[in-house]
Amino acid sequence: MKIDYSDFNENDFAADENFQQWVLSPNEENNSYWQAWLIENPERRSYIEEARELVLLMEFKPTYLSESEIEKMRMGYKNSIRKSNTILKIWNFNSFIKIIAAVALLFVTVYILQDWYHQQRQYESYQVKNGLKLQIILPDGSKVWLNGGSTLTHRKHFETGTDKIVTFTGEAFFDVNDAADGEFEVRTNNIIIKSNKAAFNVQNYSEDENAIITVVSGKVFFRQNNALDKPELTLKEGDQLSFYKNTQKTKVSPANLLKESSWKEGKLVIEKERLKVVAKKLERWYGAEIQVKSGEACLVSCTIENETLDTVFLLLEKKFSLNRKQDAGKFILEMECE
Repeated sequence: MKIDYSDFNENDFAADENFQQWVLSPNEENNSYWQAWLIENPERRSYIEEARELVLLMEFKPTYLSESEIEKMRMGYKNSIRKSNTILKIWNFNSFIKIIAAVALLFVTVYILQDWYHQQRQYESYQVKNGLKLQIILPDGSKVWLNGGSTLTHRKHFETGTDKIVTFTGEAFFDVNDAADGEFEVRTNNIIIKSNKAAFNVQNYSEDENAIITVVSGKVFFRQNNALDKPELTLKEGDQLSFYKNTQKTKVSPANLLKESSWKEGKLVIEKERLKVVAKKLERWYGAEIQVKSGEACLVSCTIENETLDTVFLLLEKKFSLNRKQDAGKFILEMECE
C-alpha cells in the first residue's frame, strides 16, 4: 500500500480501494497497516471514522469504478446539464421559478439529512497505551474494561439493537447490559461475537497467533466473518474458545475464569505460557519494551499484582533460568528451558 494518504479527507478514503477492502474484508495484513497508519496520523482519525461509516452505509461491493467509467459518468452529467440549459431557454418564467424552488427544496432537504447524519452517526474512539487500563460505560449502560495496547470504537448513539456494535483490537472485558431491543455485537478483526446479556473476556491483539474468548456469565454466540460455510458457535458460562488465526480452526475448552478476568482487577495470572507470550504481556502491563533473545518456547508461570517490573524479573530469575540485560531502554531476555 504505497499511497500517500496524508491529505485524504473522508470522501477520498471512502473511494479508495484499499480502504474499502479493509472495512469490508478486514484481515491481519490490512488491519496492521491501517492501525499503524492511524497511530502515525492521529489527526486523520475523524476522517477515517466517517469514511468507515460511509463505506458501510453505502455497502460498497468489491468491484470498483475504473477511471474511464468515472469519466463517462462525468461527461454524461455535463451533457445532461447542457440539455437542461437548452430546455430552460424555451421555458417561460413561471416554469423557471418552479425549478428554482424545487432545487432550493432539494438543497434544504440534503442539508437537513446531512446534519442529522453527522449528529446520529458520529463515533467515540478509545486508545489505551501499554501500561494503562481504562473502564468505560457505553450508551446502553454496558461496561467495558480495556487492557493496555487496546483500541475500541463505537457509535455515540446506539439505543436501538441494530446500532449496538463495537469494534476493537487488544483485550477487553465486556459486561453487557440487558439488550432487550436487540443483540450487542463485538467485531474484532475477522471475528464477530454477539450477546444479549453476558460477561465475557476477549483477547485478540493483531500480532497474537490466537484469539481467546472466555465466558464468565451468560452465553455468547461466536462466528467468523466472511465464513458463511461455518456454523455459529454458542458459548456458555465457563467456556473458553481459542481461534487459531493461521488455520482458522476453533477449540472450546473449560476456562480458568480467575486467570482470564483478574487482569481488570489489577492481577496478572500467567500459567505455563511461553516466554515469548509472557514478554508481550509484560510489555502491555508495564509499558516497557522487551525482546526475547533465546528461550521463546520456555514455559513460565507467575502471578503479578503490585510488583514493579524489576521485582518481576528478579522473581523469574530465581524461579527459572532467566537472564536479562538492558540496552537503550530495552530489556533483553535469555532463558534455558527446564
